[in-house]
Amino acid sequence: MGTDGSSRIEDRAEELRAEAQELQARLAERLEGLREQAGRADEVVRAFAREKPILAICCAAGLGFLLGRLAARI
Repeated sequence: MGTDGSSRIEDRAEELRAEAQELQARLAERLEGLREQAGRADEVVRAFAREKPILAICCAAGLGFLLGRLAARI
């Protein structure tokens, strides 16, 4: 039984390694997708700030004010 038991443990360990590698690959794909989305969002925000700098400053100030109020409540 000792050999059979250790063989099953080794098999299960190999299954878990394969699952972990698959999960790592999926997470890497999702992370890359998030990086691409963040890059596009950055481009949009920068373009908006170049086109309407006063409005962008007002939006940033308003957002900072709201976040400050929320943080003060916590």
